[in-house]
Amino acid sequence: MKGVLSILVTGLCLSVAVAASAGAAVLRTGVVANDFALPTDAPGRVIVESAGATDGSQVSTAIADTQRLHAAGHLILARADWLMSDSGWLPWIDYAAATWYAVGNEVPPSDWDIFFQRFAHLAVLIHAAGKQVVLPAAATYNEADFLRAVPARLWSQIDDVGVHPYAVQNGTVSDVLQNARAARALVPDGIPLFVDEVGWALPTRIARFPQPGLVVRDEQAQAAKLTRTYTLLYEHRAELALRQVDWFAYGDIPGAAFAPWMGPWWQHAGLVRLDGSRRPSYAALAAIPPERR
Repeated sequence: MKGVLSILVTGLCLSVAVAASAGAAVLRTGVVANDFALPTDAPGRVIVESAGATDGSQVSTAIADTQRLHAAGHLILARADWLMSDSGWLPWIDYAAATWYAVGNEVPPSDWDIFFQRFAHLAVLIHAAGKQVVLPAAATYNEADFLRAVPARLWSQIDDVGVHPYAVQNGTVSDVLQNARAARALVPDGIPLFVDEVGWALPTRIARFPQPGLVVRDEQAQAAKLTRTYTLLYEHRAELALRQVDWFAYGDIPGAAFAPWMGPWWQHAGLVRLDGSRRPSYAALAAIPPERR
């Protein structure tokens, strides 16, 4: 899914971070934020947050929001459009209360060559600030080709790799694991994976949704998918060298002008409905045992 023009909390996806301690991997949960007003008591520890508009006009607001969420105990995975100028990226890197920085999100194949050049430049700036660099995920259908296209020289600049293993094949949780494994096979050993988007939406009025497997029959089914996805990825966290799993999304998104055909999906994918009420999937995420977050 193309990233939204506002926050993502590692507002709209579930984030699971895995840290190694005493030989055991700990999987932490989180969400992708859908705006700059995510509650500080949002379920999960990691929040994926975006710098907002490509022109950098929302960077100051986004920085303040990362600081607010970090002060409440959240870890921040910061995203920004790779096309945003250095005048936007530099304050985002220096002042956002973030641990990791993802450069872009689902870059289209036609831009990969120029993107890799821009990525190399921004990676230097991020590392100079003592932060970690995340290679952004490609769209699920392009994930393997994108990872194969990464120039060999860039891997030394990459601390973590984002993947979007949406269940585009048959809509099953096993598809998610299969897609994550396919990505893992193309990433050099020693570089962890971040599943920084995965999720299912409720039925919409779209007559022919292009990826029907990403739609579940009701809210209880969405909650069950969340629980099973977390459980399965937790069980395979060592195999995948997995550090994050981000649920898309924290809240429903009211609009998505840059991709109208996806808008209705985003409007029904959240843990929280447009009116602010919580779906069963919110409780499912909150119910994950603290020792497994």
